[in-house]
Amino acid sequence: LENWRTGQIKQRVITRLLEDRATASALYADGDYRPLPVTGEHAPHVIAFLREHGDGRLAVIVPRLWSRFIPNDRPQPDPRIWSDTAVTLPEGHWTNVITGGSMDLMKAEQHLSEILTAFPVAVLRLGTA
Repeated sequence: LENWRTGQIKQRVITRLLEDRATASALYADGDYRPLPVTGEHAPHVIAFLREHGDGRLAVIVPRLWSRFIPNDRPQPDPRIWSDTAVTLPEGHWTNVITGGSMDLMKAEQHLSEILTAFPVAVLRLGTA
């Protein structure tokens, strides 16, 4: 993220999403859309939804109207601002398509401060290694 002004981040996000779409084209093209519940102080600043198709699940979690949370010299807010803000996700093993990180969710409600630590947005696939 230190080179956020160069366009490298945008290119990486596009590349990762296209690679993932190639492995699960039906999920991206035909998946059902379902909003995910978000709770907490900054819930109005988050868009979260789930796409489902067959056994595939893809969760997208994106901050909105968050420029007031970002210092001028950084592309993302301090993850601590999401302190009590949480999204409800299906339990299981999730892999972040953008960062490659993974997490095992044993409870449905997950704090955004844990999901948005490495990158300001998350695209999560359920059951991927």
